[in-house]
Amino acid sequence: MKRLIIGSVAACHYFPNFRQPKDIDVLTPAELTTSDRSLCNIESQWHDLAEEIIDSSANKVFADVDILYTLKLSHSYWDIHWNKTIYDIVSFKQNMACAGKPRQDLHDKLVTMWSKIHGAKKVNMNQNVDVFFNKNVDRIHDHDVLHELVAFNGRPMHEKIRLDLTNTWVDKDLFFSLDYQHQLDVALEEMMVVAIERGKLDVNKPKFAISGYLSKTHRLLIISMTKGWFAQFLVENTLALTSTVSKSRAMEKINFALNKLEKRNV
Repeated sequence: MKRLIIGSVAACHYFPNFRQPKDIDVLTPAELTTSDRSLCNIESQWHDLAEEIIDSSANKVFADVDILYTLKLSHSYWDIHWNKTIYDIVSFKQNMACAGKPRQDLHDKLVTMWSKIHGAKKVNMNQNVDVFFNKNVDRIHDHDVLHELVAFNGRPMHEKIRLDLTNTWVDKDLFFSLDYQHQLDVALEEMMVVAIERGKLDVNKPKFAISGYLSKTHRLLIISMTKGWFAQFLVENTLALTSTVSKSRAMEKINFALNKLEKRNV
């Protein structure tokens, strides 16, 4: 009978400092009996990709580390135990050599499968700007104006990764041709704009509230506002995007933008 231990028990096998498990997750087509469960809390799983995962793991008892990381990453785009999922992903990134690399082909297959189970995201990033920024979202300020106010490098970074500025589509190749800091700046600028829009921030909001909205918008962008490679970038770079340094840079820009907006409204 094919079986493979996954989840936090497998992670603890490789990294003793990983979050302590509450149960044992096992990929197996076997149905567990009452006596099995009385020994410890065992959760069995089986799905369309289970056999491929088992066969591709070099370790036949505990899933390989990159498989464990890939499984966690594939779950992060849905609001299901999200805080725990992100916590575990950050733990993997801190423990894994080379900053942790997923098995991309398996990741993409898993995301397709979870989309059928949990629901596909209704995000269309290939639209005319006027169509995309419709009146379905309550916006106090113009989206493009906010981007100009919070821009780190003179002009909004998203302009560097759009082939056509009348369309919202962003180009993957252009994004990854940027140096790493500029990639982070693209994401941070979007987080700041969404924080101002959705958080309805103003100059009277305390710093801890602004910091909290940045974390909320990071999550919101991942689970509902983006998908595909950009959502994956946001997840895999959680540490960098939510670090004290990034939040300090972002809060300085947000405060600058809010003061400018207040003066315009006086």
